[in-house]
Amino acid sequence: MGRTVAVNRLHHVFQLSSSERSAMDTRAREVYSADFSGDDVNEPLGFRGGALLALAQQAFKKGNLSAAKARKILGLSMTDPLPFPGIEEARRAPLVSRAEAMRRKADHLLDRRAPGAGLRALEARPEGEGWRVEVVGGGIGAMTSPPRGHLLLSGAGDLLTAAIDTDASV
Repeated sequence: MGRTVAVNRLHHVFQLSSSERSAMDTRAREVYSADFSGDDVNEPLGFRGGALLALAQQAFKKGNLSAAKARKILGLSMTDPLPFPGIEEARRAPLVSRAEAMRRKADHLLDRRAPGAGLRALEARPEGEGWRVEVVGGGIGAMTSPPRGHLLLSGAGDLLTAAIDTDASV
């Protein structure tokens, strides 16, 4: 929100006079620096925090809420574990494995960087701090899928290096 919008809002909400509004709007800008680190909150805020989290956990524990629906309500992705302590890990585990998430990211990168080349990500395996994703050619539904190389992705799924043969360079 900009300064003018803020001044107009104050004018309407607090019924300031036109002269007060004009004085606020034309006042010279002042630089203000302060340390607001003491205002940090270490708990979930807003709609998805507090009561909603507790209610979602209770409904999930009773079996009234599926894992997918719980993630949707809490704004989590299918690769995130459910934040419900006290419930067995197998039920809280991500619905999509980390390896599958990396394979999907690699597919997206291949589609974006080499559209129409018929490249697809086959398998993702952890390698060092990141992921190695094998790439094949032929496209989806092809009778043969010759190896075309690999991609190295960071732990966050960003492309680090691409080693794809010259017929389908990325």
